[in-house]
Amino acid sequence: MTGTRLLRTAIVAAAASAALASPALAGWSAPSLASFNGSVQGSGFETALSGDGRHVVFTSAAYGLLPQPAPPGTYRVGGLVRRDLVTGAVDLVAPGRLFDATTNDPVGGGGGSTPSVSADGSRVAFVTRDGLDPADVNGRPDVYVRDMMKP
Repeated sequence: MTGTRLLRTAIVAAAASAALASPALAGWSAPSLASFNGSVQGSGFETALSGDGRHVVFTSAAYGLLPQPAPPGTYRVGGLVRRDLVTGAVDLVAPGRLFDATTNDPVGGGGGSTPSVSADGSRVAFVTRDGLDPADVNGRPDVYVRDMMKP
């Protein structure tokens, strides 16, 4: 783990601890995937916490975390996810990596990295090589901002 990533992880962990220790959040616990069904397998990393402490955004390498559309003969794993720590709602911010269903080989990019979330959790910025914009055909990483209030 690079020094920058380690520092970012430490800062987010400290922010999460501070937010969870707030008297306004008494009775809250650390974010957990325990409420998901048993089919979730994989890990999560690269986190961001909204300024109000309500939303956590994280990259995931989990299979089965959320249903994701994929072209016939393929499936997706992981992605960039936002979880509402009050309601428990989980939303897909950016789709996961695409795999061939027969060979299980990766056949496309996917997911997002380096997430950042607005103070109220309504917007999430991230980097991806996935061509989320049809005009983007250069295959290079781009920064996107997703308004989570829109479908």
